[in-house]
Parts: sequence; C-alpha cells; structure tokens
Amino acid sequence: MSKTLLSFFILLAALFLVNCGGGTTESGSAKEEKAKPEAQTSSYDPNRGEGKYDASNISAGPLDEQMAQQGKDTSLL
Repeated sequence: MSKTLLSFFILLAALFLVNCGGGTTESGSAKEEKAKPEAQTSSYDPNRGEGKYDASNISAGPLDEQMAQQGKDTSLL
C-alpha cells in the first residue's frame, strides 16, 4: 500500500515539474524587442486628461452635509 502511494506521489510530482517547468523557447531577439519602449518620453503631454470642464464652468448645487457625513461614516468600514 505504501509503495503504491509513494509511486503515485512521485508520478504526481514529476508531472507537476514537467508542466510547470517554465522552459520557454523564445529567441533572444524576441526578448530584446519586448524591452524597447513603444513611445518617446518627449511626446508626453503633461496636460493629458484635463478636459474642458473645471470649477469655473460647472455648477453643482448645494452640498447636503448629512449625506456627506453618512458617506464618510460608511467609507471607514
């Protein structure tokens, strides 16, 4: 009985090592291509994401203090 279990666990460990060995067949040039950045840093726009709306052209109505406090209380959970 114990020989059968030992053989089973050895077979299971061997299959695990073969399947999860991580042996890849990528060539060296494929790895080099992945390391290259796709975009130049000089084309970075520091104002990216800023839209046409800001505090001067949005009216948001009065603030409900009770609702704001309730939101603060539930966010701390």
